[in-house]
Amino acid sequence: MTDDLEAVYPTREDVWNARSARTAFPIPLVEGARTAASFFSAAFYGRNDVVYLDEVGVPHIMLVDIKAEQLAAMAAIYPGVTETHAEDAFAVAERMRRENRGFDVVITDPWAEGAWPVVTQHFATFAALTRRCWVTGVMADDFAEAGVPVTLEGVQSWLDAQGHSEFVAAWLKLRNSANGAYWLGLCRRRSRRDRMLARLLRPAKLLGRTRAKEVSR
Repeated sequence: MTDDLEAVYPTREDVWNARSARTAFPIPLVEGARTAASFFSAAFYGRNDVVYLDEVGVPHIMLVDIKAEQLAAMAAIYPGVTETHAEDAFAVAERMRRENRGFDVVITDPWAEGAWPVVTQHFATFAALTRRCWVTGVMADDFAEAGVPVTLEGVQSWLDAQGHSEFVAAWLKLRNSANGAYWLGLCRRRSRRDRMLARLLRPAKLLGRTRAKEVSR
């Protein structure tokens, strides 16, 4: 018999049952993603964000946090976790940017004091990693101090004024009334070329489905 206590980690069910902000996390923005990167992700074993990525079936998830033990546990909890980095999130993000890495969805959920630097000092870095949508934790007090109304329209005006009009403020919901924390979802504007391609491809997809039905008959 040993005096060492074996570490006990939560199961996926435990994390799901304890998930936070059940109606605030922007599920519609992450659905259909093939790749996702979650920065500052080890707190509470992903109950704030990673569990939702797992729930919608994102097959390739990268986790970044300085807490190596929690990241290892999360890699066992979530089958979609294919890459972990137990390093400073800002340093990893900068390195990924230099390597031209990109993810369909990027999630940043720093501590309260780090929320504003993420969307100001480090905006360009996380934006460069985002192919489709970026979901980040923000604080109402930070926006108030900057004179930004905590509304989608207010955030959009702020983005445009900062030169970030390539993003649309698509989601803003309160996640913690005690400290004024919100989930903010920013999505890249689709170019005119992308919209035209989507229209051109839509009939082809429908035709493919029709043919599949005919074959199945």
